[in-house]
Amino acid sequence: MNIAVKLAKMITDYVQKNKKMPTLFKINNVGYNKNHMIYRLSYAITHQNKDSKGFHIENAKNPMGNKLNVKIYKSDYSDMAQRLCKYIEQNKQTPNYVTCKGKKVAIDLIIYEFARIVIYYNNKKKLPSYCTFDSAHVRGTTTEAEKNKNCNNPYTSTPHYTSSGCNRLGQCTDYWCGPHSVHQAIKKFGITNIDETTIASWAGSTTNGTGHSGLNTAIAKIASTTGIKLSVEWRNFSSFGNSRDERFKNIAKLLCRKDKAVFFHILYQNGGVSYDPYAEDFGHYEMADRINVSTGYLRILNSLGGYCGRGRCGFIQDRSFAVQDAYLKGISQPSVCIITKG
Repeated sequence: MNIAVKLAKMITDYVQKNKKMPTLFKINNVGYNKNHMIYRLSYAITHQNKDSKGFHIENAKNPMGNKLNVKIYKSDYSDMAQRLCKYIEQNKQTPNYVTCKGKKVAIDLIIYEFARIVIYYNNKKKLPSYCTFDSAHVRGTTTEAEKNKNCNNPYTSTPHYTSSGCNRLGQCTDYWCGPHSVHQAIKKFGITNIDETTIASWAGSTTNGTGHSGLNTAIAKIASTTGIKLSVEWRNFSSFGNSRDERFKNIAKLLCRKDKAVFFHILYQNGGVSYDPYAEDFGHYEMADRINVSTGYLRILNSLGGYCGRGRCGFIQDRSFAVQDAYLKGISQPSVCIITKG
């Protein structure tokens, strides 16, 4: 039995049991992620279940798809498989979606339905005349807009803390901006019983601040303590598109999702209002709760400002895409943190 057929059987068994797509399978101690799955299954459909050679494939930048429940006939799904193979071979990356009859078909849904097609071919020695592509088969295969009907410009994340002071809009010490951003993020998921001090202790924060790995550890601890499934991903700003405006728009589409919380790691200077290559700067984490793609401004929940007791007061600040872009370029590591609930 070749790799494509083995993967197809593992995928269908897993999805039918869990209603979601696995992120990785191992066969003979070799790992196969979604990128490998979609390419090998597409190749098998276009080459009579023959195996493809393996190579490195980058993740889709902004995966999406329409809600579907439709029969897709052999000529159309075969064309999808051919276009997928060609795109991945040329770009060494999985596309965000594949079009068919004017619809955007999500990659996770394609993986599952193509797995069913490969199994059918393995059993019958011919391709099925059609396959029903149904979004209900696999959770998480529709776009942000369909999951969030009110997700329009200006794209807004809510709820977050907006009143002044420690454990609210302001950070509790001069160097807890990282724990503060996590505290703001989990507010969106209804987690309000874990304070900034606790997050800082879990993250191993010091007077030098907090690293990404420390924040990841704290988020994992929050998940285990509350019993709420949380995952975290750090991405480079450049991965969200080819232009500055496209990148902010794609981040905005994540910002307004109920299951996502987004914050930034930037090189901050001049009170957050301008960029000067010769000015003093420092690393800073911060939450934005609104992105307006028409005006080209973000609304920043700035955790700095004056002092309120032992911590900072915080303040709400409008900042241009140009200034935020300059701040993001000042960080050498991935600068956008995405926390997902569920």
